[in-house]
Amino acid sequence: MRTLSMGKLLLNAIGIAGCLGLSAISAQAQAPTPVSGPGTMAIGATLQPALQNAANAVGALDIGRWKTSRAWKGQLQQDVASIQQDVSTVLPPLVQAAQNAPGQLAPQLSLMHNVDALYDVLVRVSTAADLTGGREDAAALDNAVAELEAARKNAAAQVLTAATQRDVLAQRVQQAEQANRVDGASSTKTIVVDDTGRHTHHRRRVTHKKPPAETPGTSNPQ
Repeated sequence: MRTLSMGKLLLNAIGIAGCLGLSAISAQAQAPTPVSGPGTMAIGATLQPALQNAANAVGALDIGRWKTSRAWKGQLQQDVASIQQDVSTVLPPLVQAAQNAPGQLAPQLSLMHNVDALYDVLVRVSTAADLTGGREDAAALDNAVAELEAARKNAAAQVLTAATQRDVLAQRVQQAEQANRVDGASSTKTIVVDDTGRHTHHRRRVTHKKPPAETPGTSNPQ
């Protein structure tokens, strides 16, 4: 049984919780891939070959010859048109936004979400081909589904790894800032100046003179 929601798994994994344009895939393929580094997500190179293969597979289908009802053929043709519109119109601006911001999570997740939607439709068409389509159509679609599923898993792993690296880096920066604050506080000296004037009170020393002693044998006159 095929996995249908790698984007949802990715959002759960990162707590929220891309890629070259496909319309003109050949033209956008010439654009330089952003340099990868800690916290960056360059998932375009991972997704682009699988998306190109899916576009080629649905473009070569001959649904009119499949052994199914006219109504079901009409639905499958609408699915094919939806895939082709995604490849030519919907995905290119999302791809460009993801390329322009390889260090931001939101553009990558937006791209992954839309790739997941395309994948779901591709699986539906592939399943119908396995049951009612020709052997060549079924084989081409099965190959496209398998390749895109593997590319989505790899892209999701890249985004998760980048997000984890960013969390680790942010934690290290926070720890360094805390250590600097502690060091700064311990090296600070406080000098207290007592500018209160001290007043010295001088007391005058009083000397008391003793009266002269009387001479022996001398009496006071009467």
